[in-house]
Amino acid sequence: MDGGTLDRQGLRRVIALLVVLAGLAEKAARRPFPVRWLLLVLLGRGERVAQTFFARATEMETGLEDGPEPGFGVDGALMRAWRLRWLAALFCALLEELCTLAGEGLTPAPAPRAVGRPTVAGLPKRAPLDTS
Repeated sequence: MDGGTLDRQGLRRVIALLVVLAGLAEKAARRPFPVRWLLLVLLGRGERVAQTFFARATEMETGLEDGPEPGFGVDGALMRAWRLRWLAALFCALLEELCTLAGEGLTPAPAPRAVGRPTVAGLPKRAPLDTS
């Protein structure tokens, strides 16, 4: 593992992206065939990129290379979702291993910043609307 090119924040983003893509694959199962086909082709490409990244980073296989490629039916969409979640679990294990090698515990991700309406310095804040 090359700790210089794998940072914890980047791995967390990859894990989150894989989980979101797995949810998208599950939603694709409920779509008409042309839409499902397009989504599964794109998700398959993303899965292969994640497999290649994992293999190059760890010099290990993911275990998904030997299995059959999922089809484009409803069961294929659900299998694609499972495979993406499996990759996310492998990246979680990699993240935990990186933290162990660094001598640090696994710390929770920072809380997202609150998104609100921007305020301009020097201008008074508007009072909330009275709906009574």
